[in-house]
Amino acid sequence: MGPDPAKEIRAGRLLQRPAGHFTFEPTPLPPSGLALGGQIHQCLSEADYELGYLHGQIAARPAAQQLVELACLREAVASCQLEGSPVSVCDLLWWQFDGARAEGLSGRRGDIRICANYASLLADLPHESDEASPLLQKSLCQIHRQLLAGVRGRDERSGRIRQAEIWLGPQGSTLETAHFVPPAPEHIPEHMALLAAFAAGEVAMPPLARIALMMYQLETIHPFVDGSGRVTRLTLLRLLSTIHGDGVRLLCPSILLAADVGGNFQRLQQVRREGDWQGWVSHFGALLRDSARAGSTRLIREEGVLKEYEKQILQQQPTIQDTGITLLRYLASRPIISVQQVAKICGRTFANANLLVGRLQNLEILTEITGKQRHRRYVYTPFLSEVQGD
Repeated sequence: MGPDPAKEIRAGRLLQRPAGHFTFEPTPLPPSGLALGGQIHQCLSEADYELGYLHGQIAARPAAQQLVELACLREAVASCQLEGSPVSVCDLLWWQFDGARAEGLSGRRGDIRICANYASLLADLPHESDEASPLLQKSLCQIHRQLLAGVRGRDERSGRIRQAEIWLGPQGSTLETAHFVPPAPEHIPEHMALLAAFAAGEVAMPPLARIALMMYQLETIHPFVDGSGRVTRLTLLRLLSTIHGDGVRLLCPSILLAADVGGNFQRLQQVRREGDWQGWVSHFGALLRDSARAGSTRLIREEGVLKEYEKQILQQQPTIQDTGITLLRYLASRPIISVQQVAKICGRTFANANLLVGRLQNLEILTEITGKQRHRRYVYTPFLSEVQGD
């Protein structure tokens, strides 16, 4: 990897292993001589503002709560795609509806289950941790255990810090040719203990700068063989939730990360090779700022669609306004449904639920997607193209 020896004390050190290759052992946080200039402070302030604005949207917009769960699904899918798991929104929606019985899935069932577990963890994001810090090792292991729960071939090592060396690089790379080799497994407990101490201690820097440093360190330690990236992103969102509350669940940072995977990795490498902490903090702040702006834009657009449909129901089908709007708000977070589910959600008989579905079809709010006479499935029309894979 070849970092500048003069900067190794600040960013980390290379450790030669018995087989001849080198692992990168990061220096404990905080980095020495870290100076955050005016432009970095401005970027972090903008991120804080946009995150606070996003949180405020939930309080100001009645329909926002119904849209949070769908945002969690989007983040889960993007996070899995970042790890090379070809899971689609369609796969996750079908899995959410039919579980293990779902048919016509394009992704592997194990990957889809991990994606669904990620979405559940994000939907249940705690506002505060009962522990001193969400970065304590047992907390990370718990997240990892829940992430891989029920996944055949992976669940036996879930929640366990890795005991093997791994490397990051293009397909076919080795420990000798990889772009980056994380710390040796026997050093991970010490690295994690130092990171937890930094997370729990008093540090004179903006909260988002502190979180940026912790995210770099966790990415660099790479504590698990499989799932470290997803655990890191869930931990990021947990940390942010202690500052910005519910709005964080509308944040989908993996969408922007997926659009520039190489750029994000290069930013991490610039810290490891050159000690460019300022560049990383600035990059991290811009990522949060842009993700929060995108979350606010999606929320406003999707709530506008909901309001338009509510207006149609009130004007064109006033006799079903209570049940129709109840169902509409349910569809905002779970856009695939059956008549049996409609009956349960709205407290109606199957026959009445079937009539309600028919009326929402006439308003083009629901679209039948199976073409069958029995066991029909309906989709909330704004998500028709995603479910059909167009």
